[in-house]
Amino acid sequence: DGFFFVEQFFVAHLAGNTAEQTQIFFLIGIISGDITCSGPSRRRYEGCCRAYEERGLPLWADYCVRSPFSMEGGYRAAQELLERHNVSAIFAMSDFMAIGAIRGLTDLGLRVPEDVSVIGYDGIELGNYYIPKLTTIGQQADLLAKRGLRLLLEGIEKHSPACHETVPYELVIHASVAR
Repeated sequence: DGFFFVEQFFVAHLAGNTAEQTQIFFLIGIISGDITCSGPSRRRYEGCCRAYEERGLPLWADYCVRSPFSMEGGYRAAQELLERHNVSAIFAMSDFMAIGAIRGLTDLGLRVPEDVSVIGYDGIELGNYYIPKLTTIGQQADLLAKRGLRLLLEGIEKHSPACHETVPYELVIHASVAR
C-alpha cells in the first residue's frame, strides 16, 4: 500500500517523540483517486487508514481530497486541502498529482518543502527533474510492465480472469520533504 513508507519516514524524522508523531498525523493531507472505482486508489487509501488505525488516530474525511490522477487534479486538490486545513505535509497517491500539488502550493505562496512537504507515488522519471526533486514511493516500472504484459497475454491465450499483482516498492527520499 505504500503509506507504510510515508508513516515510517515521518516517524523516523521525529526522533521517537510520540506527541510529535501523533501531531504530524493530524497534519498530513491526502490526495487520493476515486476509491469507489479504482483498485490502486482503494488499496493506497486503505493503507493510509491502517496507518492511522494502528496509531489509534482518526483519519478525518476532510483531510482527504479525491482527485483525478492528473497534475491539474493535484493542483486543485492541494488548494482545496489548504482552504480546509493548515497541513504540513501532503501524500498524493500519484506522482502526477504530487507535481500538480506542488504547483498549487507554490501558487498559494507556499514553499515546498519549507512550508509543506509533498510525497508522491509511482516513481515516474519526471519527478527526478522537477524542482524540488520529488520524494516518492517508487515502483519498479520495468517489472510492472513485464508482469502486465504477461497477464495480458495469459488472459488472451488462456482466457484467464483479471488479477491484481503488487510489485515491490520503496521510499525514495528527495528534496520535496523537510528533513
